[in-house]
Amino acid sequence: MTGGGQPDAVAAPSPCMHEACGPARAAYPARMTLGAFFFVLGDEPVTDFRDLDTVETIRSATSDDGDVIPAGSRGTVVSVIRGGFAYGVEFAEPYGAVATMLAADLRHVGVPAA
Repeated sequence: MTGGGQPDAVAAPSPCMHEACGPARAAYPARMTLGAFFFVLGDEPVTDFRDLDTVETIRSATSDDGDVIPAGSRGTVVSVIRGGFAYGVEFAEPYGAVATMLAADLRHVGVPAA
């Protein structure tokens, strides 16, 4: 905390290797709080994927448990993060694997049947 009761700003995050993150991370000032950073980014969705949509990975990824998910794998969106900046996607192979994926790493395949 600074003398005025305000929380100290966090240090800038390390550069992200994803192409989609690069411009946003580069614009992150070293003394800006994370809350202010996301306010500047805005709340507009990056894509229009919704819960239960079927998506396909454009490049290989790693699940939240460390399993490798190859490019071209199909999965189901189970959560929308920061209004569409990223998604929680569940895959059948490896069984029950869930990965947090950037929108730029996914391609829309279909919507759930009504």
